[in-house]
Amino acid sequence: MNEHEWVYVDTFTHSVVVAPPPGDLVRLPREAIDLLTTQWILCPSDTDVREEVLARIELLRKTLLYLEVANTHRCNLACAPCYRLAPDVDRTLDMQPETADRLVDWVENRLEGGAYRELTVDFLGGEPLLAADCLYHLVIRLNSAAKSHGVAFECTVVTNTTRLGRTEAAALREAGATGVQVTFEGPRRVHDLRRGVSAGEPGSYHAQVRLLQELRGVLKVTVRVNFDRQNLASLPELFRALNELAEEGCFRREDLFISPVAKTFPVSPHPHLDRYAFTPQESAEAMEFILRERLEAGLGVGDADLVPEYPCRFYVCDGYSIDAAGRFFVCGSLFGSDLHYADLVSPPSRPAWKRTDLSKRCLGCVYLPSCLGGCPMLGPLSEAGLHFCPAPYIDTYLRTVALTLARCSPADPPRAGNRSTRGG
Repeated sequence: MNEHEWVYVDTFTHSVVVAPPPGDLVRLPREAIDLLTTQWILCPSDTDVREEVLARIELLRKTLLYLEVANTHRCNLACAPCYRLAPDVDRTLDMQPETADRLVDWVENRLEGGAYRELTVDFLGGEPLLAADCLYHLVIRLNSAAKSHGVAFECTVVTNTTRLGRTEAAALREAGATGVQVTFEGPRRVHDLRRGVSAGEPGSYHAQVRLLQELRGVLKVTVRVNFDRQNLASLPELFRALNELAEEGCFRREDLFISPVAKTFPVSPHPHLDRYAFTPQESAEAMEFILRERLEAGLGVGDADLVPEYPCRFYVCDGYSIDAAGRFFVCGSLFGSDLHYADLVSPPSRPAWKRTDLSKRCLGCVYLPSCLGGCPMLGPLSEAGLHFCPAPYIDTYLRTVALTLARCSPADPPRAGNRSTRGG
């Protein structure tokens, strides 16, 4: 790359293109312009872009039913930082059998009345495997419901790995789960300190490394790394270790998801995280360091790294977040709060927000295709007069990505990957 080249990214197709600046695109050959148009890098007008964004959202909402389910709020670790350590979260709650069955009945009714092509479920907690009977029951029944309606089923269990082994992974696969997500907090000393465990204990760094080696060929493994003020400087060492695990076939490099712990709102719903969290601007600026170190470690770059303020999954599907009590939230990070908007006794017929109600300011913004109006939590929190616009954050992010890619050797281009599941 040079100063006369721009990096163009599309948040839906995950296309990443290096091309001349916008003013020079009209000079490209017709074949190149047609290619950029089919990849949604180019659009005839700003109006067409906005209409296309909203049209895609409506299409995905009709075809993808997404659930984020906490089958328990219990956890046997106290990882720092974790939003579930907020003082108002009931950390003793398990989903009861009648609640689980009511959830499945509601899903079956949704599938019966819709035109969905896929049912995707992420289980989180707490630690889902602390309520293993409920977890297996839900996976089996939801998988069966999807099959009976001719709908594809994808299911990921977000786990701290303390109760996960090859036997449990095989049982999850037999039930219908397709993957697990594990989190590394840093290299060994940092990971174990932040999790409050000793070396070799379940959930410790070395225990998770051994587990990933054991799970090869059993389930898809997604690796998540959250970065914040406490662990940022230690991540180069972790990246080198993760690259070795990828070389061993323990997970695919494109299934590595790196995410900032960011303070999105002036008044946080989780103030206990403030000492760890970056401001959005700081997290964007930290990405230059993250991307450079990821590339140097041999891990490549995933599309989650290239797309700033990636649209929340709940914006681009028919998505619902349900806690162990059967309450509906706009985001799982609000579990335990009073911000639920429905429950399984009187379930909703649609998500709690609409993308057609975007403000004129959002509809007129060039970053709309990236952020789609901001975080889902903006809805309930906006009633308290809070508002966060990610435009400055996205601008910094894009500059960071362009600068990082400019440093890549042409002989060793960054790999493109797929964004993994969300979760804690």
